[in-house]
Amino acid sequence: MRKLYTLEELKSKYEPDKIISAIEENFVIHKFTLINLFSIESCPLSKYKQERQMSFLDTKRPDDEELIKEITEKLHDSIYFMTLSKKDRTLVTQKMRSFANELVEVQLMRIKLFIDDPLLVSPYPSDKESEQPEILTEIIEVLGCIESGLELEKSYWENIPRAGYLSGLQVSMGEFFMRLNQIGMSQKDQISLVQQIFDEFEVDWKEGARENIKVSLQQPSLEILQNRKMHFDSIIGVNQTTALSKNFVAELTSAFNIYRSQLRRF
Repeated sequence: MRKLYTLEELKSKYEPDKIISAIEENFVIHKFTLINLFSIESCPLSKYKQERQMSFLDTKRPDDEELIKEITEKLHDSIYFMTLSKKDRTLVTQKMRSFANELVEVQLMRIKLFIDDPLLVSPYPSDKESEQPEILTEIIEVLGCIESGLELEKSYWENIPRAGYLSGLQVSMGEFFMRLNQIGMSQKDQISLVQQIFDEFEVDWKEGARENIKVSLQQPSLEILQNRKMHFDSIIGVNQTTALSKNFVAELTSAFNIYRSQLRRF
């Protein structure tokens, strides 16, 4: 039987906390560079600043400064990948995906073992069969829901494309492109904005011409974002059922979605 690593053992193996810390530190360092870039008149974002679109009847829309900060936050992880070489971008994505994939796999196996090995069953033959306590039945139901969620997550990781030097940017820029679409930014201006950002951070991607940004970055980012948001409506699959109450399932789903969001960050 293969060794079932604990979360701490997997963290020791892949060191994801170091990468998360590096991302946070990097954003603190470069946050104001982005804000300054988005604030200049030559930036395509200047055409879409909210105060120019505000009417007297629409006073709750964010002002220019809030929009700039919001767009900046959408690039929280992306800026980290922009500062890495192609090789390092690939290595980071591979490492974080390997961590996520193995974590889901070992936790799923551990739950399956727990469910398959009945609790408090008489260890010796007996003429009297005792029913499993209700609390244990409920525990098995809860574990069954988590198992279902992990099965969905396992399928997600098994079908994710192979990591490449653009993967980190593609995954992390989905929310950014979606927000640009929401404010009505044209395709031309979106590409120009990305080019300005890439020039500012001297991104290691010489192939980043206008058409390549659209085909290799923008379109994949939005498709990946859509896939990342799958299965957040319930912890159990569409065809799965449970005896647990709807409120209980909703609580489990909320907790599992935090787990799912963090893993799918890469």
